[in-house]
Amino acid sequence: MANSSADTIWSSFNFTKGVKTTKGKYLRVNGMYHHANGSVYYSVYDPNTGAWKGYLNAKAGSFQTTAAGPKQPDNRYVTVTHTGYPLYSSWNWAIIHTGSSVYHQTFHSTGIYHHINGGTYLSLYDVNGIWAGWINANAVEVGSGQQGPWFADNRRVKVTHVGYPLYSNWNWSVRHTGSSVYGRTFKSTGKYYHFNGSTYLSLYDNSGAWYGYMNANGVEVVR
Repeated sequence: MANSSADTIWSSFNFTKGVKTTKGKYLRVNGMYHHANGSVYYSVYDPNTGAWKGYLNAKAGSFQTTAAGPKQPDNRYVTVTHTGYPLYSSWNWAIIHTGSSVYHQTFHSTGIYHHINGGTYLSLYDVNGIWAGWINANAVEVGSGQQGPWFADNRRVKVTHVGYPLYSNWNWSVRHTGSSVYGRTFKSTGKYYHFNGSTYLSLYDNSGAWYGYMNANGVEVVR
């Protein structure tokens, strides 16, 4: 695996033409040369297509013991937005959860793997700290916090429960109590699938004033 994006894969030992490496990209080594300049060079190939790439200084790469490569630390909250990507329990592709079963769930990503197959995989945990598996990064969207990313909404909703306040931020500062807006109708312009398992709506009144984030269990859709 290439260690950085600053090294060169040479097309010949004339060292006049080459391409830059891509950090984290896998290459297959099929040969080794001990050059007169004192360096060791690997003859490297694309692991997927088998195409020869050139000669790479041995110091520019590191051998990996698994196809998944080393774990790189991550600390992000991601929401599953595609049903076609399962969560795997092993690098033999044993499925632990289908994509449809975790659709619109938000997880904590604690690690990134750049697999030899070209895919990037995230190691996900749920709100209880239980490991959910590895998922292809193409299956998720990244949020700025535990609330997950914003998703567009365009519905009118009526507050039908007094027990759900409207929050002004994700630190749960109450902006309006549920009883103060009970029976009122608002426009929901966005929704968040929070890490805690609840869905929150971003609500505005008819004049365009923002009222806050409310748990979707506190409302009913009127259209």
